Amino acid sequence: MRPRCSSRQLYFCLIGLVFLILAIPGWASDQPILLSLYTDNLGVVSPSGRRLYAVVTKDGVMTYADKSDEGIVERSRTLTSVELAKLREVLAGSELTALRGAVTAGQFHPRDYQTSLEVMISRDPRSQEFTLVDYDPSAGRDFPAAARDLLCLVDRLRGSKYRLSQNCK
Repeated sequence: MRPRCSSRQLYFCLIGLVFLILAIPGWASDQPILLSLYTDNLGVVSPSGRRLYAVVTKDGVMTYADKSDEGIVERSRTLTSVELAKLREVLAGSELTALRGAVTAGQFHPRDYQTSLEVMISRDPRSQEFTLVDYDPSAGRDFPAAARDLLCLVDRLRGSKYRLSQNCK
């Protein structure tokens, strides 16, 4: 059986595909991401799945989820230089840099839903990722202090009605 195209043709097709993908608006971000937060809601109460909570690019553009009359919508704003500096300061905290992998609230709590918060922080040489699982401040299972401080700051910057944080200073 003979191949339909030569390896040289295949090579040029793949190179063309890469250029096409990079040319699609929104496929590749102009600015690298500094911080991303996504919720993952599982269960019978609100099985909405993975959703944007907030993303901040290194140049300070924040895209976030907010409540509206139409439900959850995405909004965007640019952080001031002071706000961006404060965010970078919180992200550099040693307690926050220690969080890795799945960080759970502790013992199992019977429920018909679970919300996880997926966090990615851009660091050199590679990003830090962790997931906060089964935290619910309204039920007495508050986030670890460093994560709570980050979440409180992000919620203040978002100015949104839709918030995960509580017990903020």
